[in-house]
Amino acid sequence: MCTVRTRRLPLLLRKTLRLASGHPTLLVEEELINTGPSDVEAMWGHHIAFGAPFLREGCRVTLPDGISVIPHDTAINPPDRRVSPGGAWDWPRVPAQHGGSVDLSVIPGRGAASDIVYLAGFGERAWYEITDPALRLGLRVGWDGGVLPYLWLWQESGATAGYPWWGQAQVTGLEPFSSYPTSGLAAAAANGTALRLPGYAQRELSVEITVVDEKAQ
Repeated sequence: MCTVRTRRLPLLLRKTLRLASGHPTLLVEEELINTGPSDVEAMWGHHIAFGAPFLREGCRVTLPDGISVIPHDTAINPPDRRVSPGGAWDWPRVPAQHGGSVDLSVIPGRGAASDIVYLAGFGERAWYEITDPALRLGLRVGWDGGVLPYLWLWQESGATAGYPWWGQAQVTGLEPFSSYPTSGLAAAAANGTALRLPGYAQRELSVEITVVDEKAQ
C-alpha cells in the first residue's frame, strides 16, 4: 500500500496495487479521504501515457459507443492543433483544425500537431483499449466511470520544438479523470466538473489494466 497527504488540500490518498501470478491484470484500488471538516473540491485522475517502443503510427484506440469529444478551449502548442475548437463532437471522427476531419482513434505519425481533448459519455464501468493491429497486442484499461467520468486524450508527436519536449516526445496520454480541463482546479470548479468531497467524506476507485493479446484468443 502507498499513501500520500496532499499539501494544499486536507486529502489523504491510499493506493494498493495487486498483481496475481498467472493473470494478465494489474488491479489498482484507491481511497481518497477528506481529513478535515470543510467541503473541498479536487481533481482526481490517472496520467496513463503510452510511448515507444509500443506506441507507433497506426495504433488504434477503441472506446464504448456514444462517446463525445470536447476540445480544449485553446491550442496547447499554438498556433496549430489537430481538432477544431467547438463541439462537442461524436467520437472518433471530428472536424480538423484546417478543414476536413481527423480520426482520433488512429495514432498519428511523427510531426502531427499537439492537442488535448476530453472524452465524455462513459457508463459506470468505463473502459478503453489501445492496440497495435500489426502485433495484435495492447492494453485494456477499465475504471469506475461514476467517479472518473472523463478521459483526457493528449497527444504530443514531436511538434513542440521548445520547452518541455524539445521535439523529442512521441506520446499519447489516455487519462481517466474526475474533471476537466487540464488548466487546473479553478477551471474545473468554474465549469462544474470538479470532484466535491464533503467534510470527512471518502471516495473509492478501482482501475484494472489488462494485457490484450489477440494472438492468444
